[in-house]
Amino acid sequence: MTQENADAIEIESIRKIDSDRSAIAVEFFGETAVFVLADEDVVFVLVKGDERRVHLHDGAILSSVMNGGRLLTGGDDGRIVAVDEAGATECIFTDHKARWIDRLAAGRGGSLAWSVGKEVYCRTVGGSEKIVQVPSSGGGLAFAPDESLLAIAHYNGVTLCEPQSDHRLSALSWKGSHLEVTFSPDGQVLVTAMREPTLHAWQLADKKDVPMPGYPARVRSLDWTASGRFLTTSGSDRLTLLTFQTQDNPLARMPLLLAPYRRLVAAVACHPTKEIAAVGYEDGLVLLVRIPDGSEIMVKAPDESTIAAMRWNADGSRLGIASDSGQCRVISIK
Repeated sequence: MTQENADAIEIESIRKIDSDRSAIAVEFFGETAVFVLADEDVVFVLVKGDERRVHLHDGAILSSVMNGGRLLTGGDDGRIVAVDEAGATECIFTDHKARWIDRLAAGRGGSLAWSVGKEVYCRTVGGSEKIVQVPSSGGGLAFAPDESLLAIAHYNGVTLCEPQSDHRLSALSWKGSHLEVTFSPDGQVLVTAMREPTLHAWQLADKKDVPMPGYPARVRSLDWTASGRFLTTSGSDRLTLLTFQTQDNPLARMPLLLAPYRRLVAAVACHPTKEIAAVGYEDGLVLLVRIPDGSEIMVKAPDESTIAAMRWNADGSRLGIASDSGQCRVISIK
């Protein structure tokens, strides 16, 4: 079977959801999509049945992540609230100063981290908890694939800590404000997106690093392809795919550019098993792009509402699309 045949898909249905409010993220319980709204609530979209709204916060929702079979959300009310597939809720953390919980991260094994100002909390599956002090307000958080490291992006670099031990922290330094962070699927490379229109990458084995400028706008969305070969990014007028798997210099390779358009890419999401990327643009257009040959399928027409976030469910049979206007979609794939 050729790679093109292996990555073939067919659109089965498209379901439209009008949440009446801006959506900041989408998560999944199996085939059930959950749209995280900017204000107070989440909306469950069942495969068969109506939408169901659940109230979680007294104020704005700033962050979300799936953890241990529950959806966790952080709010400007200083709380982290967990909700399960049935809609049952539980507050699992409250900041005594009611500071914003604007960053959440979960490891594959269930570890959890969140930032509160210059403090980052890390809770392991066993229940142990540590607080890491960082030089400035925490930016992006990410666990290494094996959860041996937690990366905390902040001003002038990244702090690395070991969640399971009390070993001394290490730092990766580069001037500027680092706002997003991600590990490569093999755990060998760490990449940050900065406030400036640039990325920065480190090879963790030897701390070799390289800046990656050249974007027209700040990169707000990052995701790795199913094979782990490419990091897909927003911030340009086309899908930008970076590769780090070269023997001579893993951090320096010309990017692959696909799906050019008249507006900037706002969000990216890679299929979990196929070399396919969902690409959402600033005017609401969403394309499915097959990476081996660059072929495109339009799954959402432009409507002048920026795509805020997208996510596939675990088996790649559903794609959730969240927009700034609340005009959201669930795409069923076969």
